[in-house]
Amino acid sequence: MLPYLVRRLLLLIPILLGVSLVVFLLMALIPGDTAQAILGPFANEENLTALRAEMALDRPLPAQYAAWLGNILQGDLGTAHSLSRPVADEVFERLGATLLLAGTAFLLTCLLGLGAGAIMALRQSTWVDRTLTFAVLAGISTPSFALGLVLVLLFAVWLPWFPASGLYSVTGDGGAPDLLAHLALPALTLTLVTSAIVARLMRGQMLEVLRQDFVRTARAQGLPERTVLFGHAFRNALVPMIPVLALQAGYLLGGAVYVETIFAWPGIGRAIVAAISTRDVLLAQGCILVVAAGYVVLNLAADVLQRWLDPRLDR
Repeated sequence: MLPYLVRRLLLLIPILLGVSLVVFLLMALIPGDTAQAILGPFANEENLTALRAEMALDRPLPAQYAAWLGNILQGDLGTAHSLSRPVADEVFERLGATLLLAGTAFLLTCLLGLGAGAIMALRQSTWVDRTLTFAVLAGISTPSFALGLVLVLLFAVWLPWFPASGLYSVTGDGGAPDLLAHLALPALTLTLVTSAIVARLMRGQMLEVLRQDFVRTARAQGLPERTVLFGHAFRNALVPMIPVLALQAGYLLGGAVYVETIFAWPGIGRAIVAAISTRDVLLAQGCILVVAAGYVVLNLAADVLQRWLDPRLDR
């Protein structure tokens, strides 16, 4: 395990460098004058020249990337010109809201997706399996942004049970009940799609494990059915699902962009949209870089956890 972990950590270096290059190029190659977009159409040439020099926009792209990467390695993500504050402060201030939303959705995805997939496998070809399969296919086929709009219409407009936007109510007390009420709709929007994907794959894994010889042997030994199903079958089906869950966690972290926009959730996703609309390049690059780095780290953690649970993968 230790040699594998060392190799993966060393591999993170070129991966993160590649991620930083892609993030830089995504914003740097957008047509238009960044300095003009930041200062507005009435800015004079002197101010434009000063801003281009400050942001290294007057240099070739390789020099711009080298300057940006050098600042990042020193812990400096630059200044968000649209907000007149350091990018790092803005990113990490909003990171908590995004982690709360993505973490809640991921927990619900694990509970609903893995549970529904196991039930579908155990009730194969019954009405339960067919009903859940229909619900799963509907969830997979529905875009999250469309689902979010439907949930807002149903549960915030027609049935005003939950608030439609924000982290807390303006007139609320800012306590846990207020937070949970605002969290319900955006978390459910993210959960329904990802849990449908997890359920579909978990069903296949569970059916494959239930056909294995060790399950038949456990039953032949007279073990209780609950022990066979949850102590043997479910546990072994869970190991191949760890990379799938990691991918969904990364999707939740990055997929919160449009959900945060729909529900006015003050997270990184909404900051990315605002930064792109105002052409605040450094803020957009900083937000996207943090999300991408989190995705890479989640996949590393999933691979390590999978090999820890199943040592046969190291052979």
